[in-house]
Amino acid sequence: MSESNAASPGASPTRRAILMTALALMAPLPAREKASEPATPGTLRLVIAERATSDHPTPFWIDLRALRAAGAIDRIEVFSTEEHVPSLARFELAGRAPRRLSGRVTLRSTTTLLAIAELSDGRILFDQRSVTVSG
Repeated sequence: MSESNAASPGASPTRRAILMTALALMAPLPAREKASEPATPGTLRLVIAERATSDHPTPFWIDLRALRAAGAIDRIEVFSTEEHVPSLARFELAGRAPRRLSGRVTLRSTTTLLAIAELSDGRILFDQRSVTVSG
């Protein structure tokens, strides 16, 4: 498959890099070492309940207080390892970021959520949380 066919139509090189990093972080440990973009855990903080009810909205938020000091944030995406559509939320930020971003996700199965932030200097930060879904 050619490089142009590998990504979804209209995907920018930056979006492709974020998606490839997300896939590398969800892969088993040996595959993570081959990721083209280094990702750093730490200052990004994803907050969501450890337990959720199937097909009911579950609130989450991303705490950006520590991340604001790290540099300008271009975008943040939230992915799921088990949902039919892995990309659950996308936040495009311009200028000064708020202290926190929030949203709701409807989960159907036990999963790991992964929040990935791309900074304007090209660094990629992430945080992940496991959510047990019942019902």
